[in-house]
Amino acid sequence: MSEENSAAVDRIAELFKDPNFIAFVRKVLPELFQQLQIDYRDGDQPNPAVGIPRQKLLTAMFEVYSRGSTTEDMKMDGQRDIHIFKKPISVKSVTAQGKGNTRSIRADSIKFSWGGNIQSKTKKSQVKAFNPSYGIIIASFAEDFDGTNHKALGKPAKWTIGLIYVPQHVVERVFRRLGRGKFLKSKNSKGGDDRGIPISNEALEALHKHKDTCKISIDWRMSESWRPKSDLDLWKHKISKLWDEEE
Repeated sequence: MSEENSAAVDRIAELFKDPNFIAFVRKVLPELFQQLQIDYRDGDQPNPAVGIPRQKLLTAMFEVYSRGSTTEDMKMDGQRDIHIFKKPISVKSVTAQGKGNTRSIRADSIKFSWGGNIQSKTKKSQVKAFNPSYGIIIASFAEDFDGTNHKALGKPAKWTIGLIYVPQHVVERVFRRLGRGKFLKSKNSKGGDDRGIPISNEALEALHKHKDTCKISIDWRMSESWRPKSDLDLWKHKISKLWDEEE
């Protein structure tokens, strides 16, 4: 199938343009992401382990909305995570940096494989064999962001804070144009997590600004009256439910 035909029948892209889905995303994600941000906090900093439950949350959201058209990929190789309408998708979640309406994300926070130092023999062989054949969904979170994504000095915002979908044909086109050496970073930037295989700044920017990439901005803020749920309450509920089933 040609890239043009692939883009024309992309049901995920249609979903991202559906006003009902956009309203659904903007309603359910802020509270649940804020709750995870609190549950996975080490002091004043979020724990990197929050990435896995965020990914599970996003998978569950698509499963609920697509009514059974979303399935998890059992390979769990750090690349393909789920299939939506039978299309392979890599799901990523990152916390945006910056303040106000000038936000960005670190490219080296987007990993295509986890575990092991990027300079290890295993990772070097994975880099050599890397050839993405899937779309990418990225959720970028900023707990105090108002969802406006203002332009800076007449230029588009560096990054859409919210949820974006990069179709497979866009990923493959950017990968072919840049080549493996420029699509991936051979070494993480100073201060970054040295595990896994990160995407390069150039590749991430190209994916974001492509005309076929779909973007949903999100107001992540919660009202002053909102109170997070205690994870203790969650476990008490689960234990009580299991106990009631035994009686």
